[in-house]
Amino acid sequence: MVREAGSARFGPRLLAQLADALLVFVPAVLVATFLPQGLYRDEESYVLLGASIAWILLRPLQWTLLIRNGETVGKRLLGLRIARPDGTAASPWQLLLLRPLPLAIVVVVLFSGDYGFLFAPFLLLADVMVRKDGRCLHDLLAGT
Repeated sequence: MVREAGSARFGPRLLAQLADALLVFVPAVLVATFLPQGLYRDEESYVLLGASIAWILLRPLQWTLLIRNGETVGKRLLGLRIARPDGTAASPWQLLLLRPLPLAIVVVVLFSGDYGFLFAPFLLLADVMVRKDGRCLHDLLAGT
């Protein structure tokens, strides 16, 4: 099915990302709260464990929604969809590999060497800056 193409504004895109992040954050906090204390030395380990469990459990759902509809849970809640500029469905290659590539580069730079943390924010900013047509760097790279 081809829907009319149009680019989402920054606000709804950000809200969709926050909704997807909450899907990981809420279970992480629940795991940190309800796991027996004493398994780990610090609370951050519990949150990290919860986030890891939530991420692993939610990946199949998110990937299925992406491949079938071009949506994540957050995008679906806000009525957004990832598509090619002409409105046709994006390929799994575009959705699962090309779109996340800029963020993956930011993470690698962030954790590489002693000064990666100085450059990572600029790379992240370059990725999320929205052009007049509503597309970001990851959209341009992926052709979405």
